[in-house]
Amino acid sequence: VDPGFSFTRGLIVNVDASLAGRSHDETRLIYQRVEDTLRAVPGVKAAGFGSIMPFGEITEERSVQKPGPTVEGAKGGGTSMQLGGGAADKDKANLVDSIATTIGTDYFNALGLGVTRGRDFSASEVFSPTATHVAIVDEVLAGKLFGKDNPVGQQVQYKGRQDGDPPIVLDVVGVVPGLKHSLTDKAAVAHIYTPLSQDFRADVYFHVSTAAATPAAEAAMLPRLRQALREVDTSLPILRAETRGQYAERNFML
Repeated sequence: VDPGFSFTRGLIVNVDASLAGRSHDETRLIYQRVEDTLRAVPGVKAAGFGSIMPFGEITEERSVQKPGPTVEGAKGGGTSMQLGGGAADKDKANLVDSIATTIGTDYFNALGLGVTRGRDFSASEVFSPTATHVAIVDEVLAGKLFGKDNPVGQQVQYKGRQDGDPPIVLDVVGVVPGLKHSLTDKAAVAHIYTPLSQDFRADVYFHVSTAAATPAAEAAMLPRLRQALREVDTSLPILRAETRGQYAERNFML
């Protein structure tokens, strides 16, 4: 299965500061320091985090639309255990079910993707204590909502989490390549990415790209990455640290 990025190279470290009783404010500061510390490790080219793993067990979806009255049937978000990916067949006019991922800075470079139009999130947008109301969309969602128009500088919205909450309107600042998310996806599915300030998540996956010459040399960097996280917070729970190749080997969907 080709997800749209390589699982042959790269490192993944799954952490969850909430398991150590860290507050939202403490977690934001910790994850900012983790990003900076990982990038300072010799051989690391890029590092950034995301709240869900492509082809993982946890999926979060939101129904995304252009600003305006909420389209009937819109979903306000939430996580679920499922094997399916984006549901293009369920899309309605001006309403697109999209995989929703909370990310840090440089997430796309860490995956080897980059931003194709506009820009990435800034550190101030990601780690602000208040919501910054910005989003990055992929080419799939951009095409479904805006056609051939450039989505950068335009707005999207999705429902609030609770019934009666006002819709959440976000400024689109960037566009990225499309990705598959599940074994059942025949093509890339719609994605929307928001910063930690907008949609807080404590359980995240730090993705690290390296300049290591071989997969074995890359795997040998994992103890140093663990040490780097301990330098930030000795009690930060590290749930798993592995290569992307190891993740793929234990994942039946890949």
